[in-house]
Amino acid sequence: MSKRSNVFLCGLLTLMLVACSSNATPELDATQISNTAIANAWTALAATHAALPSPTITPLPPTLTPPPTFTRQPVITLAAMTLSSPAAFGSPTENPCYLPFPEFPQGGTVTATFINQSGGSVALSFGMEEENSYGECGSGSDNLGIFDEASVKILAGCYWAFGYVSGPETSTAKNINPLCMTAAGTEYELTVGTEVIGFK
Repeated sequence: MSKRSNVFLCGLLTLMLVACSSNATPELDATQISNTAIANAWTALAATHAALPSPTITPLPPTLTPPPTFTRQPVITLAAMTLSSPAAFGSPTENPCYLPFPEFPQGGTVTATFINQSGGSVALSFGMEEENSYGECGSGSDNLGIFDEASVKILAGCYWAFGYVSGPETSTAKNINPLCMTAAGTEYELTVGTEVIGFK
């Protein structure tokens, strides 16, 4: 074998070794291996944590508060009222029409006759809706037995009326429109039914 061939072979072998060594995996030092291991550990921990079910918040049961206690209010008996007593619908300081009628009125008066046609007994209350030109006002009440009539002398003006009917079937009777009795010296007749109080 010639010297020239040997040189060629050595060059070829050198090229092969260089080519093989360029594909070789580079070696890692201890720090790089440690950092890679730590990164892999954190990745595994994050994946494990992500796989855990999300915590559910269970609301606390509501605290039960006892219901408010019922306090009975005093019962107002309409039967105990008379025409000289104010109707029990408020304080006289709030509305002078809740006061009894004046004993010696300056304004004109009328006679109102309430006729019970309700079929039961009636606890009746009535009163003026507003003061007359003299600043007078008033209210009153009366009890009517079955088919009873009651006549009262009152100030001329417009009135409201309310009756609690007791009998086989209890009900409340009241006026639908104002009961205007404005002609002084006139007698007006009003009927009390099971639900309506109005002019006869």
